[in-house]
Amino acid sequence: MAEGANAAASGALGIGLPTLMWTLDRLGADIPKPIVQVILGVSVLLIVVSLFLWGHLFIKWLRRKRGPRNEGSVAASGPQPMPMLDFMRLAQQRGWRVTGQHNLEAVDLMDGLRQAGSDGAIRFWGRRKEDRVVSEIPRDHWREYEFDWTSVTSATQNVATRTYTLRRPDARYEGGYADIHLDRATAPNWLETGAPIFRGQRDQRGTSRP
Repeated sequence: MAEGANAAASGALGIGLPTLMWTLDRLGADIPKPIVQVILGVSVLLIVVSLFLWGHLFIKWLRRKRGPRNEGSVAASGPQPMPMLDFMRLAQQRGWRVTGQHNLEAVDLMDGLRQAGSDGAIRFWGRRKEDRVVSEIPRDHWREYEFDWTSVTSATQNVATRTYTLRRPDARYEGGYADIHLDRATAPNWLETGAPIFRGQRDQRGTSRP
């Protein structure tokens, strides 16, 4: 508001001074030439200042108008959670064997996802049993917890996918997450770049594939 008032005042004064000088001249006042030159110079300066202030205000107005669109584009490019089962179907389309309770290749894939979560390469979301609110799974969760691969390979609905820990046999699911989602923007690319090194790892440990 202050900038607008200053711009208006500068413009009005820049136009008003020559107008006043012209009026005095019409009334017969004898104004010395140096004073006329000074007044004209000041008038030009005031008009330039007014135009600069109005231009600055116009640029600020344009930035405010663009602001909501920029915010929308940022929101659109943010994380878009992808259901775990959708990711497993995508992996199947790309040649991974992901079905069956004793499918070691599916477990290899989930071992890789666990490592990607721990490294921060992929972001995950899920629901805690105690609050049932979808929240981002912290990276340190994967130090102790892993995917309950049986729930992932046999689930028909994403809410059945879970994480658990083998360090507490009597309370495996305590502190874990359900309804697992992962970042749609990074997970598909990870299938091509990060997942292949995990393929066949459990066979290499001496475990035979059923």
